[in-house]
Amino acid sequence: SYLTLSSLFFIQEKYPEMINVLEKGITVEEANATAHYLLAKAKKSIEEHQEAVEHLTRAITLQEDLIEPFLMRAEVYMDMGQYTDGLADIEKVLQLQTEEEHALLIRGRINELTEKNEEAEKDYLQVIELNPFHDQAFINLAQLYNKQEKYPDAIKLCDEGIDFNPNS
Repeated sequence: SYLTLSSLFFIQEKYPEMINVLEKGITVEEANATAHYLLAKAKKSIEEHQEAVEHLTRAITLQEDLIEPFLMRAEVYMDMGQYTDGLADIEKVLQLQTEEEHALLIRGRINELTEKNEEAEKDYLQVIELNPFHDQAFINLAQLYNKQEKYPDAIKLCDEGIDFNPNS
């Protein structure tokens, strides 16, 4: 099917081919939330942010209980500097799944970008509490501590990360 073919193109990073297949598929099956999500994924990969938002919004309209389109749209909004919109999507995800690690990580990043460092720290710590093997949460928190010149905290955190996941 066109969804399978588009996924193969994504793995190969052949985004124009992926977009072409999905656009053809959507003309036949416009109400397919997965197709819109995958098309948005391809558009995001080539930094066509506004088109990605449009397809993610369509995917959400078609199937409101899927969290992936909300998460990706929040990331795209973050990339576009539209932090309020990104946070709104994250809050919707957290209403559906209160301990969704990726949502907490994105919220932490947005909080950090908007200089709400205490909130960012809480988000990163919550991710680490939920999953002590989440490398990105350790990295983000260590970078936050470094930016705040909390060097002993950053070093301690890196040591803890190595203890939890020596292969990181």
